[in-house]
Amino acid sequence: MTDSQQTRVVRLRADIDRDGAENEATNYADTREFARVVLVDHRSLFNHHQRRLHQILRGYSKPGVAVFALHHGKGLAGHLWLEATGQLRAGAIGRHGQVDLYLADDDELSLRHLLVLVRRSAGALQVRVVDLATPSGFQAEEGGVLRAVTANGTLVLRAASYSLFVLPTGEPPPWDLDAADPWLTLPQRAVVAEARVPRSPPPIRQRQRETSVSLVAGPVEPGPGLALETGEAVEGTLVIASDGAEQALDVGATALARGIILGRYARCASDASVATDGVSRVHAVLIAIDEQVHLIDAGSTNGISCRGADGEAEVKCAPVAAGCEYSLGGMTVRWEAAD
Repeated sequence: MTDSQQTRVVRLRADIDRDGAENEATNYADTREFARVVLVDHRSLFNHHQRRLHQILRGYSKPGVAVFALHHGKGLAGHLWLEATGQLRAGAIGRHGQVDLYLADDDELSLRHLLVLVRRSAGALQVRVVDLATPSGFQAEEGGVLRAVTANGTLVLRAASYSLFVLPTGEPPPWDLDAADPWLTLPQRAVVAEARVPRSPPPIRQRQRETSVSLVAGPVEPGPGLALETGEAVEGTLVIASDGAEQALDVGATALARGIILGRYARCASDASVATDGVSRVHAVLIAIDEQVHLIDAGSTNGISCRGADGEAEVKCAPVAAGCEYSLGGMTVRWEAAD
């Protein structure tokens, strides 16, 4: 069992069968359709299912994060657990059978919709949720379309018709199970950076703990010009090749911090002409976390393998290594850091 398998746990609702997933059914939608914000009663949904969530959380004694997907019609659709260590962990969410948290009941959800990144740095939990350049993005707790968000604890989001509850593990549950209104005892989510949708004052809560939430930019849009801003220094070059075709993409710090999506879909930064059929539409993400560049599998069909001096190994989420070549279903990727 690999290290990533040991620290990534997925549980599905009993009647969900991944083998029946319509993995080839990509939906094309006019993004204007999603301009409206659908307000959701997270409060009632959480209160109805909170004892079940608590029961599941008790099974994870190590520090980490559990992501629960709740649906008003289907209840608990599944959950994903990621251990929080000094090494970055990642889990993908979507409608594709290869993602870590497979959610089948809403076609508005993309095949590969979100990445959840978790690590522990300087003793503190760090969580980042990244939209994979989907038409609809995801929603803030009280409305507003987001592309990426970071937090240091409890987080409530919305993706398509699913409410996502991000809850820390390895500590007592962050709410009072026996309160008259358990929702009000959750740590308040306080935005500490960038503007958000105006809201009414929150209700008085019974606990004073807070989660610091920052709204950040998501992965860069397609096109080599957007990987390097005008006047920005080159952090490195991403070399992508297959079947004799090659693309060299100079990348700056801004794009690395946001993330660069690799694959054969129009929303990827890599040139689709370089990708082969073995490359998933959204295959991987190259992103810098705490100034360390990582390559992350986004729930691809054929995975990622790394060829280096020590042989070949499967990669789920790992820092890119100098001199290593990464295979993405027949397309090779190499990162050359600037001197």
